[in-house]
Amino acid sequence: MDFSVTQLLQIFVESLFVGFGILVPIIALIKTVNLKALRLKELFILQAVQVVRVAGICYVLLQVPVFYDAWQLQKSGVTVPGGIFSYFGLMLFYSPVFYLIISQCFWFKKLYIKKAALITMSILLLIIPSQQFMYFITSYFRTDYLPSSWTMYTGSLAGSLAIKTAINIVMFFCTIFVVMQVSGKLKFLADK
Repeated sequence: MDFSVTQLLQIFVESLFVGFGILVPIIALIKTVNLKALRLKELFILQAVQVVRVAGICYVLLQVPVFYDAWQLQKSGVTVPGGIFSYFGLMLFYSPVFYLIISQCFWFKKLYIKKAALITMSILLLIIPSQQFMYFITSYFRTDYLPSSWTMYTGSLAGSLAIKTAINIVMFFCTIFVVMQVSGKLKFLADK
């Protein structure tokens, strides 16, 4: 399996979105009376929000070559299944557009200060742009694919999805702590 640098960066940014969607609601729901733990929790969430804002922009920028290649194929007359403005185009543009829209909503302070809004937006960031959600929606509305066949892939898919999710959570957690350390805010918090 050969991956280009762009593909590796795309996988990394997607792991940030998945980790954000899983860890931030859990951390936001943790209640503590310890002042230092409360500051650490707030700092973690704030740094995570800042990283996700930038990750949304980076994800779209990483998709620009793919968009350009699809546009060039369409322009050159090569037959693209239904054109870029069809199901093929929807699959191509779906994730980047929704990752960008939802991640950029975090520029509004009320969305990450209020706990309910933060949890809702982070879960939306986890579910809506995911390819699995898109596959579910499209297979649900297809008439030639019976719902009784949906259980065909559950065995190996569940195990690989659990491992992938665990790796995404670890990558997100480590990235946020590296950002906190590099920015000096973790040291500032430890000094208090």
